Amino acid sequence: MAGTKQEPLLDTGEEKNLTCKQKYKAKFKELTCKKKTAVVCGCSFCVCFVIAWIIQGIMFYYATLGCGPRMLAKYNYVGGEPGELGTSKTNLVPRISLITEKTPRWFSRGFDDIPSNENSGPAGSATGVWNMYWGPIFRTFVYQDNSQKSEATIYARRNLLRIGSSYSIFRCDEMGSSMNTQHTCKFERKTVNGNEQKICVDKHEHYFDRVIISEGSFWLRNRFRAFWHMNQGSSFKVYMDGTLVAIAEEVLTDTQSITFRSESGDKVLASGLLIDRNYHNEQKDEWLVKTPVDSSLPFYVPTATTLIMAFDAIARQTKTERKAYMNKHPGGNGGNPGNPNFLEVPLSPVNETAFEMDAQQLDNAASHSLQEGSSYAQKESVKAVENLKNTAPEVAQDSVKITDDLKSKALLGGKEINNVMVPTVEKVLRKAETDEEAGQKEEHI
Repeated sequence: MAGTKQEPLLDTGEEKNLTCKQKYKAKFKELTCKKKTAVVCGCSFCVCFVIAWIIQGIMFYYATLGCGPRMLAKYNYVGGEPGELGTSKTNLVPRISLITEKTPRWFSRGFDDIPSNENSGPAGSATGVWNMYWGPIFRTFVYQDNSQKSEATIYARRNLLRIGSSYSIFRCDEMGSSMNTQHTCKFERKTVNGNEQKICVDKHEHYFDRVIISEGSFWLRNRFRAFWHMNQGSSFKVYMDGTLVAIAEEVLTDTQSITFRSESGDKVLASGLLIDRNYHNEQKDEWLVKTPVDSSLPFYVPTATTLIMAFDAIARQTKTERKAYMNKHPGGNGGNPGNPNFLEVPLSPVNETAFEMDAQQLDNAASHSLQEGSSYAQKESVKAVENLKNTAPEVAQDSVKITDDLKSKALLGGKEINNVMVPTVEKVLRKAETDEEAGQKEEHI
């Protein structure tokens, strides 16, 4: 009642003797059902949040284990290639790479980094491997060289509390960082793509501490383009040490790709392209990353960005979609069934059936052509026989004429010979007779 005085549940002496746990239970009983539910949910969320960060810390520590300036103080970056900004120490990875999907493990997925050439073919064995390590809050991407030491040289992670997608790419050796105690960096102001920025320079090398790939102000436009399924889906800004140096344009249609352009858009700095969804006939993706020699981007920046896009492409494509794609394009190679991925590719049942149908069609065509050829030859032989029959009398008459002419010529020749030879013989006989008579007269004398 309104006028009655509410008495406490416990006496004052009893409250002093209670422990904190008993006091909390007593106060919790006084709460309404809604408040109790809110308290339970809040406490559960806090516990899960702490556990998630603990797991995330463990996974991040495991992923970047061995990634640090002390581990890479005297490291030779054998997997990199020289470019505009420096040697392999600056670029860390090949200029042209084939990024091929590996068999996933239960806690990570990976891509091999294979050096390529201008013809987009393999130019050697894999120089390193990109691994993605799962985390409850963000994923971690790490590049590891395939050299003798197999050290981690690059890692990337998602930026938190940002609008849209945002990732940071770091060097494990922390070159370019003013906090690096293993290497003293000389900072100089240089112009990159028309923008002046402060860069760590060491002879011919140019180091960057942090590279950020972020949607930023493109977020709303990217959502609009994705809703209407436009060809050029998303755009990202590329910052190197806080300076905008490039724009990355992502295409999410059938031919997925990403193109890095200068801020003005008049120069292509790098590109990445999905060229195969059935690498080695194992339903794995293969990407091609190309960076011009005179590009103002270190080679590892477009490669790492394309790698993040490659993992997102795998996540977007479900198993059902991948099987449907393979039924539509059984030969792989991005939908080009005529170009196998390897020298010896076993034929699928669909290809065997098609091959049998083609062979049967060839046999039918050959037999048909043979039948047509035999009938044609028979007709031609009949025509030849008839022509011979028609021309035989004429040939016979001609031969008779020729023999008669020969006989007459022979007779004439014989007569001419007789006319020449007979007088000659007669002259010889006459001379002989005269000689004989002269000899007899001499003997008589």
